[in-house]
Amino acid sequence: MINNSNVEKIEVIHFHLNQQCPSCIVLGNYAEETINTYFSSEISSGKIEFKHLNLEVPENKEIVSKYGATGSSIWIGTYTTDGDFYAEENVNLWYKLNNKEDYEDYLKQLLEKRLSGDMG
Repeated sequence: MINNSNVEKIEVIHFHLNQQCPSCIVLGNYAEETINTYFSSEISSGKIEFKHLNLEVPENKEIVSKYGATGSSIWIGTYTTDGDFYAEENVNLWYKLNNKEDYEDYLKQLLEKRLSGDMG
């Protein structure tokens, strides 16, 4: 566990391929909506950043490699003021696609934990 003052920034990235299935699109759209709804002040301050990134575009190769993304997925990257970086893929979100409220609650709680410095 790191403390809140050490959390510099959190990136939430929806990695996807050129061709996206309907579930892949929903996965990214729900994440974007959740972050825009519950974390607008963190977005404004630069504390949280959300991106949709195509895995198959050459200019994204470096960030894809940094995270280790291999397919459609949601990754959370936490940067600390000490220069540390924690990357995690969240597969649980796939199981919540049929219930938008459950998806949003889960992602909101997860991001609140990361913002507080809880990496567990």
